[in-house]
Amino acid sequence: MALLEPLDIQEAVDGVINLKDVPNGATARIAEPPNHTPDDLVSVLIADKEVVSDAPAGEWVDGFLSVTISRAHLLNHTGPQKKFSYILYYGGANRSDSEPTYYDIAH
Repeated sequence: MALLEPLDIQEAVDGVINLKDVPNGATARIAEPPNHTPDDLVSVLIADKEVVSDAPAGEWVDGFLSVTISRAHLLNHTGPQKKFSYILYYGGANRSDSEPTYYDIAH
């Protein structure tokens, strides 16, 4: 199966997530995949470590799902070129991985 599109961090500027700009966490926007269902679950990873676990996909708005990554998780991963990815579990079971994307996380 082909990899899903990479996520996008809404608050990032020129590839940098600045912690001072995300006091309530950063918003990962995930493009709506084909054949999704209301039972889908999403997990978000930074540097291959799960930071959002099995979140219900819920409602896709304007073709995107928004998932909040806590500031604490971002703080634990500060540094250059951190790998961000997600896993979509279709129907809560069938796994599909995303393409990775990279962001610097700065204080």
